[in-house]
This record gives sequence, structure tokens and C-alpha cells, in this order.
Amino acid sequence: MLAKELKIGNLKRQREFIKKQLEYLRDHPREDGNTTYRYTGYLFPEVIEYFKKEGFSVLRANNDMLETMNGGNPVNLFIPSMGISLSEDEKEEAEKVEIIKVESDAHQELAEGLKRFIETL
Repeated sequence: MLAKELKIGNLKRQREFIKKQLEYLRDHPREDGNTTYRYTGYLFPEVIEYFKKEGFSVLRANNDMLETMNGGNPVNLFIPSMGISLSEDEKEEAEKVEIIKVESDAHQELAEGLKRFIETL
């Protein structure tokens, strides 16, 4: 059966792709601390179950406009589960994480341009 062959051939590929994206997010945290990863496309139930076991909530965004903007594909959000509890040692470790400020030339130029504009008012 062709559909079954497609699923067998892509189940691991889909899971590993998402896992790599989440690992990248872990290794390159966003400046604002946002830990949400967005995957556009249909997810196999086995992939959802795998990431739930890994401590993620997998939510499908129920928004027709989002789906329309993404070619009719659903938008899935991977978020570390709110049910994950940290020990006191882990909380202390989290507080010690160094915050790396990302300086962007584009943001700097925008800020300077906005400052000049306000000064002209």
C-alpha cells in the first residue's frame, strides 16, 4: 500500500528533522527566551507521541488564516510542557545561565533612525 510505504519512509525523517530544530533552539537560545518551535505540515501521531514523551506539549494552531497562509498546511507548536518541574538545584542552575545579548546592525540602525525621528518632532 503506497500510503503505508510513505509513512514508513518518512516517520523517522519527520521526527529527526523536528528533533534537530529543537536541539538547535536549545544550543542557540533566542534573546527573548521564547522556547516555542513552529512546524508547518501534517504530523504523524507517532511523532506527536514521541515528543510528548520527551516532555513537550504539541499544539495545533486552530487558525484558518494561518493555514491559508501556509498553503493549507496546519501549524504545530512544540512547547516545553508546563508540567516539567525543576529541582531547587536546577532552578539555581537556570538562574546562573549567562544571557547573551544579540546586537544586530539592523536593530541598531532602526533604533537610531527612530531616535532621530522623535528628536525632529
